[in-house]
Amino acid sequence: GLNPYLFEMTNIREQDAWIHRTEPEAATEKAKDLVRMAVAKVRLNRPLESGEIEVKRRALVIGGGIAGMQSAIDLADYGFAVTILEKSPFLGGRVAQLGEVYPAGAGAHEVLSYMYSQLRKRAIRIITGGEIESVEGYIGNFKVTVREKFNGIDASQCTLCGKCAEVCPVEVADEFNRGLTTRKAVYTNPNSWPESYVIDYDHCTRCWECREACPTGAIGVFSFPETIEASEELKVGTIILAMGSDIYTPEEGEFGYRKVPGVITNIELERILATGDYERLKNGGERPKKAAFILCVGSRQLEEENSDCSRYCCQASIKQAIQLRKMGIDVKIFYRDIRTIGKYGEKMHREANEMGVLFLKYVNNLRPKVFERNGKIVIQAYEELIGEVLEEEFDLVVLAVGMRPREPETGELLKILKVPRCCSGFCMEKHVKLAPLETNIEGIYLAGCLQSPKGIAESLAQASGAAVKAAIPMLAGKVRAQAMTAVVDEDKCRGCGTCVDICEYGAPLLVELEDGRLVSRINRALCKGCGACAPACCNGAIRSEHFTHEQIMAEIEAYLEVVE
Repeated sequence: GLNPYLFEMTNIREQDAWIHRTEPEAATEKAKDLVRMAVAKVRLNRPLESGEIEVKRRALVIGGGIAGMQSAIDLADYGFAVTILEKSPFLGGRVAQLGEVYPAGAGAHEVLSYMYSQLRKRAIRIITGGEIESVEGYIGNFKVTVREKFNGIDASQCTLCGKCAEVCPVEVADEFNRGLTTRKAVYTNPNSWPESYVIDYDHCTRCWECREACPTGAIGVFSFPETIEASEELKVGTIILAMGSDIYTPEEGEFGYRKVPGVITNIELERILATGDYERLKNGGERPKKAAFILCVGSRQLEEENSDCSRYCCQASIKQAIQLRKMGIDVKIFYRDIRTIGKYGEKMHREANEMGVLFLKYVNNLRPKVFERNGKIVIQAYEELIGEVLEEEFDLVVLAVGMRPREPETGELLKILKVPRCCSGFCMEKHVKLAPLETNIEGIYLAGCLQSPKGIAESLAQASGAAVKAAIPMLAGKVRAQAMTAVVDEDKCRGCGTCVDICEYGAPLLVELEDGRLVSRINRALCKGCGACAPACCNGAIRSEHFTHEQIMAEIEAYLEVVE
């Protein structure tokens, strides 16, 4: 029945006996000091009460890739209303660009079709073309303002006949196919949802030939820009971030990219294999007979950024190498280290070896050089295992590019949410071991490649874990507020706003009293009790509960006390 904040602990084991085991006499004196300080503080401790915060039973998942969809499906199965917010016009994310996914060898379209059917079955609300303008509130009571851009076509009436795209006069590079092909200003993406054409208003000329050609009247009449955008406020209890990552694009000339014909990235090869457009593999008019992969391009080779492993590249390259071998193409893989994650990766590695794929090891400071000679692609590399420089001609060179944080969209959104990033630019978890699915903001959780590079299986597992974490406070219906928060003495506060500027959690807020004075008030639901605002207050108007000025000074005086 004792109020827990009347309790004070003196840790004379970890903080004294263990670390001073070779100095027992000095450790005993330190133990006396610690006990004396704790007694001085506990005399001034007073009961504190934790409040309760009601939690809305509605969740928002930001990102419509495979991780976001899995989180939404799991949350819906727990009985909560879920909204998926996706910035692009389509769901599917990076997986929609893939052909065959390992280890099962299933088609990406099969995996995504199943996911889409589960979303429809659970009546999960989906907002595509949406961007976040602002986020206010705290766990249980987030207010998210969303700006939604309509795609201009009624998906329920679109039959995918393609007549609108046939008459569209605009052609732009198709980013879905990594610029290998072009698309119209009215277009659709394979493997994506909704299964409908959409209008790219950034490139649309407003000629409206598409509307005249549409046999079902799915394309409406719009007056720009008022009718293509709208804002909406979503009130949710928890938020899951699943915005994914980007793919590194080599600089022009890096490993011959965009300078030497026949040098492509692994994601470009994936689009070629997925669409069956093997004509694009031809270099000089002939199908390639020899292909090479260069691993760790944009990963583990840059000193200042993105120096970590991207985890997916080894398995993806081996999968593609196996596909090329089945087409009768000789394959060599130049690697720094092979990191096949899990038993399926090892199985694929053995299979590739048995099929004749040759693995050649290079060292990081002697990376392979790629250049053109007599219409052939030449790779020159120091092979570490045999200790010689090798030089060989190839018809096709594939650069296995790593994952990078998505910029600038992700960075801007994380600033709005006040969620920090790690040194590599990915989103930082609360604690790498104790809270790997949580952020420093209560009620906001992580899923997928936003946190770090992952394969599909890892992304799905983390998405389900994030859904469980987000469901816990919504199932309880309430969470306990922090008791050790900062408190403002409004009589002393002069409304300077220093505490507002210094707080990382947005807890203090300046409000105007009836007499016109501005004072600071602290939202206990947002305050973490870090105490940063208290010493920064020039008037001494802020007190940190359980660590007041008087309590801290009593400990210091007790430590300095001369004992007879």
